Amino acid sequence: MCRVLPPLTHSLADTTLLWAQRVAPVAERMAAMLAQAPGAKIHRSMTPLTGGTRSRAKGGRARAQRVPRPRKRSTRCGNPVPHKRRSLCDACYAAYLADRGVKRRCKGCGERVPNRWRTYCDACWADHRSEWSQGSGVELVASKGKRR
Repeated sequence: MCRVLPPLTHSLADTTLLWAQRVAPVAERMAAMLAQAPGAKIHRSMTPLTGGTRSRAKGGRARAQRVPRPRKRSTRCGNPVPHKRRSLCDACYAAYLADRGVKRRCKGCGERVPNRWRTYCDACWADHRSEWSQGSGVELVASKGKRR
């Protein structure tokens, strides 16, 4: 018995696909030789590792190569997208996040509002506050638009 320690096991694990491609044909040829030996209890050799039996049954055609898909493109600018689950490139995604943070517009002039609880920008807020406080006699807090 032989114990294989971690440095070697990591190297072997990294190269498993290479080992499978190199060892599979040899193992299947050896199985075929044992199946043809006198007194063998195996009547035909299987080739599940390389798929040689299936290839011969199809007339020896080579396996069709996969055509790589074109890279996904940004829906805004058409540049390549870095992640397959995203629909925007990095630049468009940053712009989207910046725009998404400011959804509200001022009711007075239409400019962006600095705070999501506000409905007026700083310039219009002073006018609106003076008009509202004159009509109701209540003073407003500038940051949240709440009554005192």
